[in-house]
Amino acid sequence: MPVIDDPALLARDCQRLSADTTVHGIAKDQWPDSIKKLNPASVTREENGIFITIAAGAGVGNRGYVVAIFKPGDNAHYTITDTPYSKIYRFDFKP
Repeated sequence: MPVIDDPALLARDCQRLSADTTVHGIAKDQWPDSIKKLNPASVTREENGIFITIAAGAGVGNRGYVVAIFKPGDNAHYTITDTPYSKIYRFDFKP
């Protein structure tokens, strides 16, 4: 997983992205630099925050960061683990 250089900036940028509730997939040209630095495969808005998918593919499952409006819980599709950053969690999709 890539290191987040400025977690406070990433959290602010994601808060702005989460404001538009009509959008699910966030186009690459809309990604702020704080997200681009992570070199994600995709960025999506979910009801509990912005999911930044770092790795995706057959055999590895999806994984990345979720910058949360509130801390999501584990469910049938993914597990959530803490990171050292406030309101930023790691997600791992279950195969």
